[in-house]
Amino acid sequence: MAGTVTSLKPKSGRKGRIHVHLDGTYAFSLAGVLAASLRLGQELSEEAVEALKQENMIRIVRKFITQLNQMSKLKNVHVLLDDSAEDYLARKGYDPKMGARPLARLIQNELSQPLSREMLFGDLKRGGTALVSAKDDALVIDIQGIPAPEAEMVADVVL
Repeated sequence: MAGTVTSLKPKSGRKGRIHVHLDGTYAFSLAGVLAASLRLGQELSEEAVEALKQENMIRIVRKFITQLNQMSKLKNVHVLLDDSAEDYLARKGYDPKMGARPLARLIQNELSQPLSREMLFGDLKRGGTALVSAKDDALVIDIQGIPAPEAEMVADVVL
């Protein structure tokens, strides 16, 4: 479907306008697009709805990863996701009945818990970067920890 809804007046009681482009270049939100479409009497194809769901899910994944990075900042740990990991989380974290609600648990189980173990007992004790990708329908975490300073290692040996 080509065409653009440039502005629609929101329902009463809400301020501002909804700016939505239905050509796939920008979508404010799936709810906004669907509401705009229904008010204009337009139909969205299944492919357009799926693309909007995936796009919105990736935004939600990025929001959760930003929060995870803010929490792990004190430990000097930074989490980076490649596109395959974002797609995996967006796909696995979406449920047609529940929306994005399962995403938080998925990130907790498959990313936060393994990273927490590495921060406490593994290569991320002193900080570092966790590069996350998806292979064979699972997340793969490549940890690049900060090595211990040589002075500390020498001091341990001398004492």
